[in-house]
Amino acid sequence: MNQENDAIVDPIGARARLEFLEQDLSLALHLLYAFLRWILEVCPAEFQIEIRKMLHFKLLQLPQGCRIGRRLIELDDQLGGFLETRGIWLKRWVYEPREK
Repeated sequence: MNQENDAIVDPIGARARLEFLEQDLSLALHLLYAFLRWILEVCPAEFQIEIRKMLHFKLLQLPQGCRIGRRLIELDDQLGGFLETRGIWLKRWVYEPREK
């Protein structure tokens, strides 16, 4: 009987952990988005250019079409596309082919 309970509890626990991780990802992306938006509104143009380069480079290190990139695109779309209008072309960079 104990094995049956474990078989039921294990998927429930896994689902709870997955929801917790998805919430953490969402919060981290919102924090990143707020930070990027602040940089693009407040910092000098030279610093903004360096941030764009670094973000582009980092996105290219992730797998093409990765979940984090897709979620960041969705967030930018929900908030009016601010990053895209400021030269952070997430839609292009996330799906850009990677060199092998």
